Amino acid sequence: MITLIEVLVIVAVIALIVRALMRWSHTKRMSSQRWEPRIRSIGVGTVVELVREGQPTMRIATLDPGAEDFTMQLEEARAAALERAMALNSAGQGLSTRN
Repeated sequence: MITLIEVLVIVAVIALIVRALMRWSHTKRMSSQRWEPRIRSIGVGTVVELVREGQPTMRIATLDPGAEDFTMQLEEARAAALERAMALNSAGQGLSTRN
């Protein structure tokens, strides 16, 4: 016959396994999400930002579409956003392999 202590040990082991699986699943899901640049229009101009599901948006630049050099500013902001996204995604991959 199984004693109460044996039942508690079995429940504890199952709980630890479930917790480990949940942590692994969360880590895997977070590491598969990447930072992506996004350009969108807002009421006062154009915004270049980085987005990633589950994270706050990172604004890179707010641009005035009426500026003479708007196209150049937009391209520079887009390039900066791409560069930052690559750096963040690389850093995130390095962190996720440690878990």
